[in-house]
Amino acid sequence: MRRGVIVGLLIVLGLGLFTGVLLLAGPGAVWAQVKSLGPWGFTAMLAGDLTAAALWMASWGILLRSQGIQTRWSGVAGAALSGFAVSYITPIAYVGGEPVRAWLVSQSAGQPLTTVYATIVVDRLLAGLSLVTFAVLGGVVALTGPLMPTTMKIKVTMGLAMVVVLIGSGVLSFARNFHWLSRILGFFGRLRPRWRWLNVAATVTHTTENDIHAAFSQHLARTSLALLLQMLSFLCGYLRPLLFFHFTQEVWFSVRELAVYFNLNAVLTTILWLTPAGVGTAEGGRVGILHLVGIPPEGGMAFSLTIRSMELLLVAGGLAYLIQHGLGQLIRRRMRNVGE
Repeated sequence: MRRGVIVGLLIVLGLGLFTGVLLLAGPGAVWAQVKSLGPWGFTAMLAGDLTAAALWMASWGILLRSQGIQTRWSGVAGAALSGFAVSYITPIAYVGGEPVRAWLVSQSAGQPLTTVYATIVVDRLLAGLSLVTFAVLGGVVALTGPLMPTTMKIKVTMGLAMVVVLIGSGVLSFARNFHWLSRILGFFGRLRPRWRWLNVAATVTHTTENDIHAAFSQHLARTSLALLLQMLSFLCGYLRPLLFFHFTQEVWFSVRELAVYFNLNAVLTTILWLTPAGVGTAEGGRVGILHLVGIPPEGGMAFSLTIRSMELLLVAGGLAYLIQHGLGQLIRRRMRNVGE
């Protein structure tokens, strides 16, 4: 009950923020900016987003095959989109959908859930490495320019340093197979012998950690290829504002301006995605970020709405697959059990 109230309040908060930003920018001016994108601009941006999604799916597919999980590419794409859709509509982005795509692939390929989930952990670590790479490279450019005030530069630097430490520690831990997660669970299991589930969780986590270690030791070549595809996927996202504002305002952003947008948007989407689907926070954040590089509120709002429309296409595809192959599979299995 309490969780439902919190989600309801977050939805109201998000819609309120969205409405406020839209009114600030002016609905008419925002719509004029969206229309100025034109069919060619929309096609170019959609192609970029679809390419980014395809590269990410291919990266995960390579990780699955490196662990001996042979499943159709259509199944990989469907599971990835389903996970993306669930994560997208949750308050904390990139978290809620991971068990969904793990379960879908495990069911379709007949492989242990721990092995599939190991590939997802590696996938997220590679995404983190890609983010850190672009953020550090962009940070060197952005933090030396005049676009951000000194206080913001200090905060961004601290945030980047924290992300680098966290991602680096995670990769190092799994690459050296320190088993820190299973050790922690086992430690608490010994403190609370009655909580048997902790020992079970420690055993399962130990198996998953071994599979993750294999990706960085036995399958390093494929893991490196997956990392390259992830970085190319991030590059497509990096170019979003370049395409949009070229078609709408004939503006070409400099490398420094793109770096400012990417670094601050990375913070926005990983830390400040607080409302379901990021409604309100995403729009307000992007408007504020783009204001730093000289884009007025109506331009920033139009850009955010265009991005959201493309993301919702992927969400719709993911939910359709989940309903057909996830919920539908459960219903068919339940009916077979009833019939027997």
